[in-house]
Amino acid sequence: MKIAIIGGGNMGEAFAKGIHRHFSGGDFELCVAEKNVEKHLAFHSLEIVTTSRNLDAVDNADVVILAVKPVDMEATCRDISVHLPGKCVVISIAAGVKLAALKEWLASDRVARTMPNLLASIGKSTTVLYSEIKDTELRMLVRKILESIGSAHEVASENEIDMATAISGCGPAYVWYFMEKMIAAGVAIGLDAEVAKALTLQTFEGASTYATGTPVGASPGGENFDPTSMRLKVASKGGSTEQAIHVFDEKNVEGIIDEAIRAAYARAAGQER
Repeated sequence: MKIAIIGGGNMGEAFAKGIHRHFSGGDFELCVAEKNVEKHLAFHSLEIVTTSRNLDAVDNADVVILAVKPVDMEATCRDISVHLPGKCVVISIAAGVKLAALKEWLASDRVARTMPNLLASIGKSTTVLYSEIKDTELRMLVRKILESIGSAHEVASENEIDMATAISGCGPAYVWYFMEKMIAAGVAIGLDAEVAKALTLQTFEGASTYATGTPVGASPGGENFDPTSMRLKVASKGGSTEQAIHVFDEKNVEGIIDEAIRAAYARAAGQER
């Protein structure tokens, strides 16, 4: 099986490393097409074949991952379309580029639209998938490739890709924004900056681990995840946590988050706020 990645930027590199880890061995070939030859060095250390020509990469490919910017997507698709093998399935990771357009530009129905996030670089992406591919084996292959960089979640409608973009696609930035403000607030009340940073990082890591239920036995999380009950375990009646939650409620943080998610969704869907 040959997998070609068009674009060797951050996401292309994340896919290459994830696929290399999960598919290496046997009858397998991975090729990355990247015009900037200086970026080829990042792949050479893994003995991944590189080329500066898209057409060389897609030659005899079973899977093509389009990891180029949305603005470059049409030109890239049209460039490779007449050279795509009939057996090939194409995976797009471009935000906002509709499946119908991809099919037209590629002159193919074997296309999947996906939305990974930056955590792909550490194998922790939450990737959402939508396609109209009928072949069950091809659909499973697409999921397997996406799972090489984290988890994959297939949705029933293309519109859900844009919805998911506002949650998981943008989500890491929301978490880091809140961490940034917590650290600043800690410093403002007198904590050393490094201490505030360490406390914030460990708190987020621990809370996430508790919520997901890993390691086994650490929490009632995972499938039983209930953020409200978990919050109430910390927010004792009349305690410090409860006071902070009261402020969040008074300032309508829930409404602010809702508005922010809707704004991100509108942009992902190409709508005006």
